[in-house]
Amino acid sequence: MVELAKDGISREGASAAERIRIALHDLGPATLSDLSALADVRPQYAASVVSRLVKAGQARRLGRGVVAAGSHSAALDVSVRLSGPARELQRRLGDAEANAAISGMDVMAPLGSQLGGQWPHLIYVDRGAGDWAADLLRPSGFRALVGPTPAQLQSAAELGQEFVLIRERSLTHPGVRVKPFEEAWVDLLAEQKRGYPIATSELASMLEAMARLSSISWTKIIRAARRRWTHTASRPSAAISRRTPASRCPPAT
Repeated sequence: MVELAKDGISREGASAAERIRIALHDLGPATLSDLSALADVRPQYAASVVSRLVKAGQARRLGRGVVAAGSHSAALDVSVRLSGPARELQRRLGDAEANAAISGMDVMAPLGSQLGGQWPHLIYVDRGAGDWAADLLRPSGFRALVGPTPAQLQSAAELGQEFVLIRERSLTHPGVRVKPFEEAWVDLLAEQKRGYPIATSELASMLEAMARLSSISWTKIIRAARRRWTHTASRPSAAISRRTPASRCPPAT
């Protein structure tokens, strides 16, 4: 039986260079080591073929040794576009001079999510400001949950009603910030482990869409992931050993 690649090209009798091109289509974003292993060639030869494909506009470099099929001119040009409710969140927090970050599906929705508009809004506020932020948003009709447990979050999601998930973190920026795609995706990955109602397949689909963005930075994704997992791993001891003063919270209005 003749084995076909995803694009319908036969591997049987393919040259080494053609096997690399097939591997690039099969794997999606991949390192030279991945390509050379799948195509059964030396990494040095894979690098030379990839360079020729890049010059021909048939591949593009994504950074940190990662390449993908297609040219940058064929990449998606998508920017963050907040929905109406998310813009209202941004306005309310901004008017109150809060330090906050909008993340999650409000940021990632333009990348082809199939979840509709029923995902929880996800915002991060300074430590100690969670209850204050919830009280600020409720008069605008937002149902807010501050640092819920996975069980509480799952129960809220099962009701099918719109709500805001508020997490407290040590923020380093003033004002209300809309996170970029890279950070928002990492936040969703971390929050999924804490009960955020999103499937792994949906996260994978968004990551695949991100790979087609001309402006995406894989370095930012890696750095964001390292910050999140370092923060998660050290959080219990840090909470005990470093009793820092509560972050400044704007007065309630």
